[in-house]
Amino acid sequence: KELDQLGVQLVEPHTPSEIAFADALDAFSHFVLCEEPERCQSIIDKHVHHGSGGAGLLQGGSDAYDIYRITIQDENHDDHDDHNNVHNNPRDNKNNASFELMREFLMSNQGKQYKSILTIGKLKSYMLGMCERRTRKQSQQQYPYYEYQHECQHECQHEHTYHHDDDEYAPSPTRYTTLGNLMFILSFGPTNGQVRHIDDMSGNVQICLYMSENCATTLVYALGGSPITNVQQLIDYWNSTAKQHQHQQKQQASPKVPELLVHILTTYQHVSLSQLRSAHYFSHLGSLHTNVERFGKLYRPVRQTLGLPETDPGTTLIAGGNEVHAGPPTKGPRMFAFAIGIPETKNNHPPPEQEGHDDG
Repeated sequence: KELDQLGVQLVEPHTPSEIAFADALDAFSHFVLCEEPERCQSIIDKHVHHGSGGAGLLQGGSDAYDIYRITIQDENHDDHDDHNNVHNNPRDNKNNASFELMREFLMSNQGKQYKSILTIGKLKSYMLGMCERRTRKQSQQQYPYYEYQHECQHECQHEHTYHHDDDEYAPSPTRYTTLGNLMFILSFGPTNGQVRHIDDMSGNVQICLYMSENCATTLVYALGGSPITNVQQLIDYWNSTAKQHQHQQKQQASPKVPELLVHILTTYQHVSLSQLRSAHYFSHLGSLHTNVERFGKLYRPVRQTLGLPETDPGTTLIAGGNEVHAGPPTKGPRMFAFAIGIPETKNNHPPPEQEGHDDG
């Protein structure tokens, strides 16, 4: 219930094809993390050290175990399974960690039975299908008096129709038709967990498809305190916390934000950082105002930490693109697939690949 109030949903496999695919994810993750961990980790480390194959590290690991991110490349941008079957179409597999891992599994005795099930096309279709189910549920909750009809043809073709006496008031649900930043995220042992953060993907959704057994979900934070969405609110927050610190330390002087800093923040808050010589390296961040607007909620106190310590393979967490969240601390191996769901209103242009646009 608390997750629903934050706009975060957990969707479980339901249909026979979804359950079969969840079983394939379970078997694949078990192969990577438990049956052949040394071989699979050596494949990943090879690509990390060579800077190739879309493999890298995420914040939140431990001294003993890293958190890996492995980009799932779809060179043909084609959802048809025969073009995305790693076993039958091993193009450039040696240059991509995700293809190497999937090939190792599908060529093993354990993985041969999943050759026609575990494909990139079906992975994408499954994640988009979970988004469709979320959309359907939200629409039914928000508009209970509308008849919602849902038809699904094949695995990734969706059609939605609303019926009402007055079509002018018929709701238009957000449909997510494209995935961006598709990757596997995994660790081979206990990790410390991430610092809470925002990925700044407003308008999109984050999709976490949990693959390994008893996989902990991403942590999502319900916040307290007052909104911090502009520079003046940030300055007021700093002054308020300084006074609280003064009271706790029983100090006589009344601390305030330095006047020079206040002047800089208020004078240049709407100026693009690309126009400031001292800040041109941060030009991609826009202005001070846009950054406070996007990330100011990180200053707010955490009222409640939400998440599940265990999920079954195939369970999918879908959250808004601007929620405060973090990868959880873990007690053992963990693996899931991550992607950004992009609505059709954005003309299906995926966001640029950026580190940090994922959960650890």
